Amino acid sequence: MGEVSELVKEVVYKMGLSRFLRYTYGSFILLFLSAVINPSEVQAILKDIPVVMLVFGSLIIGAGIYVLHRSILIPIHHFLLCVLFAMYDWLVTFKDPSHATSNPVGVIKTWGVPLGLKMIAYTVLRRADFFKDMNLDLNLAHAQNGLLVMTTEGMLFASIYSNQVKRPQVEWPIFLFLGVLFLVCSYPPSFVLHSLEGRFMKKDSETIENGKGILKGAGIPVT
Repeated sequence: MGEVSELVKEVVYKMGLSRFLRYTYGSFILLFLSAVINPSEVQAILKDIPVVMLVFGSLIIGAGIYVLHRSILIPIHHFLLCVLFAMYDWLVTFKDPSHATSNPVGVIKTWGVPLGLKMIAYTVLRRADFFKDMNLDLNLAHAQNGLLVMTTEGMLFASIYSNQVKRPQVEWPIFLFLGVLFLVCSYPPSFVLHSLEGRFMKKDSETIENGKGILKGAGIPVT
């Protein structure tokens, strides 16, 4: 067991904590919720699997879950976050007509990026370390927020699985309620984090020109 612990430590060290969390949490929540719903069947499956294979299997399966999460579900979450920003900006503008949005996608729009490329532009800035001068570990912060969204996805899976199992330990409406609760709880930290990014993006002309230069280098048109 000590060897396995050292192996996990080495993997975490090489991957980085934020990436390790992203690539393992999906398989963990899947396994955990399955065990809560149908413990005897899950135990029967796991008892003959070597620990090392279980660790690396969880990592590989979790990476696949994360790709699905990041490619399909996070864009939906970001779209709803943009709707939340639009509502906030609309309300604040009544009191302060000079208010300018702190939504990163909205700031990117003021840079002249075409509508269909705004989310891509934001991703390019994130991956180019544009926000490094904020002195925040943004990758870890985004990973932590992403765990809330992945927990929502896990609860929705659990509600479906629980509905298919005869005499489950926990009934599906409880998982559905928890899924909605985790989804709602994921928005306040996401709103704050993206607001900080948006404010940084329009901090001064040097920052703006730096951001535009990164986007131009990636082939994204700006004004």
